[in-house]
Amino acid sequence: MPRDLEKAKAYHKAWYTANREKAKADQKAYRTENPEKIKARMKAWGKAYRTANREKEKAKAKAYRTENTEKERARMKAYYTENREKMRARAKAYRAKNSEKVKARMKAWRVENSEKIKASDKAYRRDLIRMQFIQAAMAIKQKLKH
Repeated sequence: MPRDLEKAKAYHKAWYTANREKAKADQKAYRTENPEKIKARMKAWGKAYRTANREKEKAKAKAYRTENTEKERARMKAYYTENREKMRARAKAYRAKNSEKVKARMKAWRVENSEKIKASDKAYRRDLIRMQFIQAAMAIKQKLKH
């Protein structure tokens, strides 16, 4: 079998070399007539390649994101801005489907970040008291004017 395969490869290479212009014209015609087929095939090949080389692709993507941090932040911000409702619906569906996971993750986050939460609550209460004080002072000032 390998000999036959080698013979076939040699034949095809010789034919392509002899009929290069005809082959290019045929390829161009096929590409213009069947763009969906080509797109689907390329997508499948790309997916197969990425699956086979998952670690390599992850490393390449991570390196790109590291080098282009600002660009990536802007891209993600634009995407989430444009697809806000879609992302909310996806998150809601995920939470409904994985409620136990979400609850466990939130509980773990609260335990891990308890100091941050306490500081935030303290600042919120302080700001709330300040606002109430300002509103009360403004009301007294208004009463004194009249």
